[in-house]
Amino acid sequence: MVEVLIEEGIENAVYAALIAVAPASVGVFQHVPSNRGPDYIVIGKIDAENLGSKGEVDARGQFEIACFHEGPARSGLWALMRIAFNALHDQLLTADGVHLGRCHWAASASDHDPEAETDNVRYLGLMIFEISAEPAE
Repeated sequence: MVEVLIEEGIENAVYAALIAVAPASVGVFQHVPSNRGPDYIVIGKIDAENLGSKGEVDARGQFEIACFHEGPARSGLWALMRIAFNALHDQLLTADGVHLGRCHWAASASDHDPEAETDNVRYLGLMIFEISAEPAE
């Protein structure tokens, strides 16, 4: 049950950090939206692992950020990934019920969707971040 609290806290903190800096033209979602425009960011998979000793919770969380861009060039994807990186990497995030440490970028990858049914190319960027967390007392 504690892992759920930590994962929910991470999701809420990440959403607040992204929504605070994303331009109005870029959607930020906690789920994959249906029929969304060309540029948006989605909070993906969230995992928490307890590293504490018996009876203590000292968790390491890991979460994915997916950036979607549709256009003639990959530069729009880089802009979205830069928004996410600047909002999250080396930042102290906050959420009710959880003490969070600094968030750190761990990895990223990008690719295009060869099956996009559009005149433009659809690009996807996936970023992985890590953060320490423990329940607030």
